[in-house]
Amino acid sequence: MVIVIGGAHSNNTRELVATSSRYCSRVHHVQTAADLRPEWFTGTETVGITAGTSTPDAAIEDVELRLGQIAWELSKTSDAGEDPNMRGWLNYFERNRKKSSSRAVGTGTDIDTQLRGPLIRSLQKFQLGESGEGRRLRRHAAATGNPVYAAAIDLFVKEEQEHARLMGEILRLLDAALLKSDWTDNCFILLRHLFGLRQELMCCCCRK
Repeated sequence: MVIVIGGAHSNNTRELVATSSRYCSRVHHVQTAADLRPEWFTGTETVGITAGTSTPDAAIEDVELRLGQIAWELSKTSDAGEDPNMRGWLNYFERNRKKSSSRAVGTGTDIDTQLRGPLIRSLQKFQLGESGEGRRLRRHAAATGNPVYAAAIDLFVKEEQEHARLMGEILRLLDAALLKSDWTDNCFILLRHLFGLRQELMCCCCRK
């Protein structure tokens, strides 16, 4: 499917619709995110986005955000065999896991003295944030009864833990201690929980 964003009377946008229609059987012209209809996307695996030259960046960003929300809403109602998006995420994390199996931290730690302190503090907080067991996420994934979803979440948590391990090695090379707790991390976790599971997943991904 292709979504074309632009004004209803824009010649440039109409040309984009015509061109897209020659290559794709399903093309929808929208002016704002409010024009998107969830029922358009049932069974859709790939969505392309294009926009007229005068379309504001904010309008494009709103459409992209709404598409993400629709994808999430559809994934919650999909069975394991009907969720190509979740299968794609599972494949993505499996590829990452194979690549990370050979990762190691080198021995070079020649860092400018002025940067050393800020770098250590930053690494300590990120290491702490990535080191969680993901019990809440894993419990929710298991409750859906979707084995593909559960497997993807499990690999997602393990990927974060691998990031924590690598940062921990760097901190040890810098002769720096690992944090056991920090008020900023506690606040971050609290806010994620308050805004719900979807926001929690987005926050974890953005933190990377």
